[in-house]
Amino acid sequence: MGVARARDLSGGRNVSERTLKRMKAFFDRHDNAKSRAARKRDPNSPASIAWDLWGGTAGRRWAAAQLKKIERDRKRAKDMKKIRRRTKKR
Repeated sequence: MGVARARDLSGGRNVSERTLKRMKAFFDRHDNAKSRAARKRDPNSPASIAWDLWGGTAGRRWAAAQLKKIERDRKRAKDMKKIRRRTKKR
């Protein structure tokens, strides 16, 4: 999965919401003090390579920002739908 994700990200391909959620889950699972220390101790370890293939710290920030944008857009669309319903009733 990491290599495919790296290819998608580096190629500028669209990333689905499902993939963004998987990225966030990966980063949430692997970003703790113990994992950070292990990655720092051995930058060539499988854990370090996986972290980098998923986009590293920048990838984590980017995925989180994209998910927030999706949620914000969803809320905005829901609010607009409510407004339209109210104006139709008049």
